[in-house]
Amino acid sequence: MRTALVAVLLVGACLAGITAPAVAAPLAGRIAWSRTVDDPSADDRLNDLAMSVVGDTFAVGMTGGNLDGRHAGNTSADAYLIRHTARGRRQWAVQLGTATASDERATAVSFSGSGDLYIVGTTTGDLDGNHPGNSSSDVFVARYSLTGKRRWIVQFGGTSDDVASAVAVSPVGDVFVGGTTTGNLDGTHGGNAAPDGFVARFDRSGERKWLRQFGTANDSSSEVVTSVAAAGSISVIVAGSTSGNLDAQHPGNSATDAILISYDRTGERLWRTQIGADDTDDSIEDVAIRADGALYAVGTTTGNLDGNHDTPHGSDGFVTRVSSGGEPESYSQFGTLGDERFRSEEHTSELQSRLHLVCRLLLEKKK
Repeated sequence: MRTALVAVLLVGACLAGITAPAVAAPLAGRIAWSRTVDDPSADDRLNDLAMSVVGDTFAVGMTGGNLDGRHAGNTSADAYLIRHTARGRRQWAVQLGTATASDERATAVSFSGSGDLYIVGTTTGDLDGNHPGNSSSDVFVARYSLTGKRRWIVQFGGTSDDVASAVAVSPVGDVFVGGTTTGNLDGTHGGNAAPDGFVARFDRSGERKWLRQFGTANDSSSEVVTSVAAAGSISVIVAGSTSGNLDAQHPGNSATDAILISYDRTGERLWRTQIGADDTDDSIEDVAIRADGALYAVGTTTGNLDGNHDTPHGSDGFVTRVSSGGEPESYSQFGTLGDERFRSEEHTSELQSRLHLVCRLLLEKKK
């Protein structure tokens, strides 16, 4: 499977009239370059992108082949990290896996202000050398230099499946990892059988400072984390969805609602917000925080969040600005009679200070 890596530069009112400051290079929403990341003999998948302040891109995903030239004969899924220059020239590739038939997948990447790369993903093996005999899905977190040298890797999980889906780095070097677990990662959810969300904080040396797991007591509901964002050096924002009554204000919820949760640097919850009607599906795909602290979230809804879409329609995209206390202040909803999915991604504290919000916008039509 051939995976295309496309660098797209965007400006203007990307999110509900949000403007970016002037930058050195002209941005006109055009494709700057496109590259194919693949081993023709295997399946490859691109899962996430990060961009440095000089425009280098860092891609992570999964390969069943030999992307880095050092894994000939590979027959299982390996994680990968690839660096391209601002002009699209490949600098290096690293592939992450074990000698056994385990599966590794890199799901997210973030670029820190100090120039390091942090990637997260899942493994069914023993990536860090401390989990022999592992056969379930564990989370891994790894730190790399700009030259592709691995600084450290940590792995954690239980006998159930644990999946990392998001990573963000604060200006002071805190590494926040978000994901989903069907187990008891924090030691206070014994007997958990349904997917719960979690967020964990690591320091620059890879030491875990805390982990918070959240969900409802109802085993038929599930919580999914799709994005995390560092709010300066003070807190972290966790975004995703729930099919339950996470905020205790939606007892009749029978669909999927969007969720936003804020934790401070010590792991104390500051606020929690659940968005959606009881009979419509709503989810947040990504969050971004501007340099001035304004919080924006983008996602998908089958409902009428902005009050202007009460006629029947498929899935719409939406953008909302959220107050410092977690309350949605305004909505912008858009779509056709078909299904739309809106996803916005911003990466790296440097890019955030330059472009504030958007490194990549993806509006895709469901087939």
